Amino acid sequence: MEKNPIEQSSERLLLNAEPFGFGPAVAVASIFPYLRKRFKHIGFVGKGHTLDVQRQLPYNATFDISNLSPDKEEERLKELASRYDVFFTAMDFPLAKKMREFGMQKTCRYDALTWYWPELPESLGDNDLYIAQNFFGVEERLSQNVGSFSNTEIVPPLIPERQKKKKGEYVLVNFGGLQNPFLSLEQTTMYARKIFASLLMIIPPDEKIMVATSKAIAERIGSPKLIHTREQMREILAKSKYAFMTPGLGNIYDSAVYGVPTIWLPPANDSQGRQVELLQQNNVVDGGVDWSDIGPAIDYNDEQENILRQISAAVHEATLDLLMLNLKRELPKVQHFDGSRTSLLLDRFGVNGETKVAEIIYEFAEKPLSSLT
Repeated sequence: MEKNPIEQSSERLLLNAEPFGFGPAVAVASIFPYLRKRFKHIGFVGKGHTLDVQRQLPYNATFDISNLSPDKEEERLKELASRYDVFFTAMDFPLAKKMREFGMQKTCRYDALTWYWPELPESLGDNDLYIAQNFFGVEERLSQNVGSFSNTEIVPPLIPERQKKKKGEYVLVNFGGLQNPFLSLEQTTMYARKIFASLLMIIPPDEKIMVATSKAIAERIGSPKLIHTREQMREILAKSKYAFMTPGLGNIYDSAVYGVPTIWLPPANDSQGRQVELLQQNNVVDGGVDWSDIGPAIDYNDEQENILRQISAAVHEATLDLLMLNLKRELPKVQHFDGSRTSLLLDRFGVNGETKVAEIIYEFAEKPLSSLT
């Protein structure tokens, strides 16, 4: 029992995650336990792999809109907008706009990439809450755009306090979700299959390998051990000797909080490429392989469509030998080390963003509409 139990809100809360990689879906799953204490009714609406990490959580209702026609999807969303009081999305800004248009009175948007966008997401007017996760450049950018949103909050990363490492048992291979609207499942599967095959050539055969990715990709690469839930993921991180991860911001902060020596895999999208560059500029990288080590360099500041086209071409052209040689070159940088340079990020940007976001959403939901203009 809590010393001061929270009075649960009777406002009905609907959650959502953008179907772009695993970052947004994991963000929602990380916040959920703290929201569960505060709301009597929580639902989730989403597509495809975003539901993979939600299915194990005690929602009151889940709504899979993956295979609906545009008309049926609109019909379902309008119905949900009439049944729920507050809509919270991790990164799916177009859907938040739709839900406002369909009658949802209060919207909350969590943004892990405030530092990245060429232009900030548009304001949805009154009764809209914009929550930015802190990273390089976030505070500076929002200070230069005061008044862009009716309600703005900056929160620490969605990670707990720095965790004590346990005895190393595993080598973690974390591909994240990989899937996004711009690359086909076949393309992202090829990325995972080639890199996983290369890693099997260099990771000592007596090591226990754990793989984190979407269910769809795991089935296609035949991964030996698949992590299913966020809690399982945290248990594995605490027991990982070292890791190979795609450089999504969630993975970066996981490496930091658990102090896992990490080799960053070639970026699977444009924001990942720019995130690695920021880590390098701030000297918080253990090791990594970029597409420029294997073939033509990619400008991660180019247009997103051009970058993803180049990444797709790089995946097709990369040979197992070249991938293996570059990954093998980096392996000694993490193989016998305890701790990660990414942990320096915690001193700069903080921890416990999950609880902070839940508190902010609860307070926002409980305020009368008239006070949020």
